[in-house]
Parts: sequence; structure tokens; C-alpha cells
Amino acid sequence: MYWTSATGARVVKGAIRDKYAALGAQNGFLGYAVTDEVCGLVGTGCYQLFQGGSVYWSGASGAFSVRGGIRDRWGATGSEHGPLGYPIGDESCGARGGYVSVFQKGGISWAPTIGTRVVSGDILGAWTTLGRGGARSATR
Repeated sequence: MYWTSATGARVVKGAIRDKYAALGAQNGFLGYAVTDEVCGLVGTGCYQLFQGGSVYWSGASGAFSVRGGIRDRWGATGSEHGPLGYPIGDESCGARGGYVSVFQKGGISWAPTIGTRVVSGDILGAWTTLGRGGARSATR
């Protein structure tokens, strides 16, 4: 359980807790939880919102974080209900000072000069082969 006067007391548990801990818990980019875990999503998935992003989990995908412009764009496509499905990896560094997140059926890239772009379908295969826009594992 985590508590601050700004967020109140929040329980972080299970696979979401494990991912939260791996990303530095309250000292990492996620900060403190601002909601309790919400379950009942597509494929019996769950999510929890934090000050700096969200962690989504499903049995088919595992638990992964989504944040910033990538999270906003994913939400605009329908989040886990949309064509991309759940995240299957944490954000990684991409080309042009940007970031990349990979989902079950596509990806989203973000760079300061071009904003966010959804990659899916035939282009996804080429994008993956070429290294997801120059992606390399890192956190910002």
C-alpha cells in the first residue's frame, strides 16, 4: 500500500505491483498510484493509473507501462478495445529523440518533431524488421 496526501492510500498488487517495482516504484517515472487497480477489461485484463503513466496487464500480454503522448494516442484508438490490443513491451528509445511502444497488433512511436504515429498492418512487418524506428531499450 502506498499513501500521499495528494493521492490517498492505494493498493498496488499482483503483476502490476511487480512491474511497478521493476520500474522503480514511487521513485521511478510512474510516481505514486492515483487509482486502485481496475479489472474486467478485454481478456480479463486490469490497469492502474499512476502520476506518470499507467500499467496494463492481461494474461495474454503480461504487465507493461504506457505513458505520455503514446498513452494518449493509444487511448484515442480505443486502448485495449482498439485495433492495437494491449502493450507487450515497455517504452523504448526510438529514432529522432523519440520513443516507441509495441502492442499486440501494432506499435506507436512518438518524436518531438512529428508527434505520435500508429504503425500496423503491412508496414508493421517492415518497421519491426528495421528495428522499430531505431528503437533500443531504455527509459527516459
